[in-house]
Amino acid sequence: MSKLRLRPNQRNAITALCRQGAMAIRAVRRTEEQVRERAERRFGTLIENSSDIVTILDENNVFVYISPVSKRLLGIQPEEGAELKIPHLVHPDDREKARRLLTSVRRSGHTGDEIRLRHLNGTYLWFEVQLTNLLDDPDVRGILMNARAVDDRKAAEELLSLSEARFKSLVQNNTDLVMVVDAHERVRYASPSSEAVVGVPSEPLFDQTLSGGVHRM
Repeated sequence: MSKLRLRPNQRNAITALCRQGAMAIRAVRRTEEQVRERAERRFGTLIENSSDIVTILDENNVFVYISPVSKRLLGIQPEEGAELKIPHLVHPDDREKARRLLTSVRRSGHTGDEIRLRHLNGTYLWFEVQLTNLLDDPDVRGILMNARAVDDRKAAEELLSLSEARFKSLVQNNTDLVMVVDAHERVRYASPSSEAVVGVPSEPLFDQTLSGGVHRM
């Protein structure tokens, strides 16, 4: 088999073509790197300015990433994530719930609930957590957890519940007639003392108007 001998101009053309191909490959790789770098910077900016704590847990439930906002909300430095353990971070009364969440997310792919997380100062704060199973995603290979602080909302709910209980206790044990009337003068609540005061049990007063039904009773 004889070797194909190329003329100088043919060799030069092939060499130029190879160089152009190599340059094109390098340009594509550089473009991919730039796109990846921009995406990473955009992701980093979003995470740094997010009010939610974003974490990634590996298949053994070990923290491999914690967003910077953890310092402001929990007093935890992001680089301390590898030292954190779920049982140490979660309130003792919520640890069983946390275990169920981690089991459930592996089956369903997504789950969430409200749990209390420990601040570095020893106090516990309420968070609404959402977990997404990304263990099969080659770019993540973990369980993504978003934790949104809801401590103020929980405190308001508890205060409202306490106020309602206190109001109910006061009116039910009060000998005076206590009524709640809406903007249309319609009775929305009447205390049990209504029977002793006006001779009518509280139940029939509901939905009656002050200018109509109540006067006729």
